[in-house]
Amino acid sequence: MSPWKSHTLNPKLGPLCAAVTNLARVGARGITGSDLEALNVALVVTDCWGAIYESADSTLRHNHFPAEFAAVVYLEAEAGCAPIVFSGTPVQPQPGMVLIFPGILD
Repeated sequence: MSPWKSHTLNPKLGPLCAAVTNLARVGARGITGSDLEALNVALVVTDCWGAIYESADSTLRHNHFPAEFAAVVYLEAEAGCAPIVFSGTPVQPQPGMVLIFPGILD
């Protein structure tokens, strides 16, 4: 796993962070009808890191509190790889998939 502040160490992560925050803005507008920019709500990436999970690797159940939102970007995902599970509901990763979810969600 890379450092939690990898986006401050490697400028190549800047476009990815910008794309995720833009998707969150668009999602907020589509789901709630709220224009975050008009409300002067700035989305800021506070932590960004990379992880490569091999066969039999896993992580413990956790959340990202106090973050308002969290995201997972799957740059790669092999067919049949383990799902990410949100409160008991599995989501099967696909290459290029971006998942944005409330930071308090386990």
